Amino acid sequence: MIRDNKQLGFTLIEMMVAVAISSILITMAVPSLRSMVEKNKISTVTNEISNALFFVRSEALKRRMNVFMCVSNSNGSGCEADESLFDYAHGWLIYMDCNSNGNYDNSTLTCDLNNDGINDTAELLKVHEDLDTNLTVTGNGNYTSNIGYRMNGRVRGIGGSLTIDLLSIATGGVTAKKVVVSNTGRIRTQIVSP
Repeated sequence: MIRDNKQLGFTLIEMMVAVAISSILITMAVPSLRSMVEKNKISTVTNEISNALFFVRSEALKRRMNVFMCVSNSNGSGCEADESLFDYAHGWLIYMDCNSNGNYDNSTLTCDLNNDGINDTAELLKVHEDLDTNLTVTGNGNYTSNIGYRMNGRVRGIGGSLTIDLLSIATGGVTAKKVVVSNTGRIRTQIVSP
């Protein structure tokens, strides 16, 4: 019987080469992975904002009443009043505006919402919590603090957009998308060029 004294396994040099090649491949893949995660985060928030606006419009049509979406205050009990905090990433409220003043009147008896002959407070339809902390969602023009739809499905005021920005971890730049609302109330998304 002849014995073979060969040992099975890696040499130290072979293992160092394998680790070096693996680290090079991982270094190349991580920025692409971060970029993909950031793009997915932007797309997710864009879809959430778009869906919220579709909901606002459909509720205005269904209820035959003005319906608004506003930037939520810190505790989610009302609309934000401080202009420096007008960022939909802090969350938003969707409410009916039965007295047509555009404000969320959560304590004022405004109109009869359930047709029982007694005035009710403005009805809060939905509350959305904070989004990711490195996101900003800011509106332009009429949309800095709220967006309203009339009972005919048209936007209140003139159209505008909400810009969703993400401070990029991978590149240090900003990745952005817009949710654009036309005067007729149509909602669409668009990529913002860097």
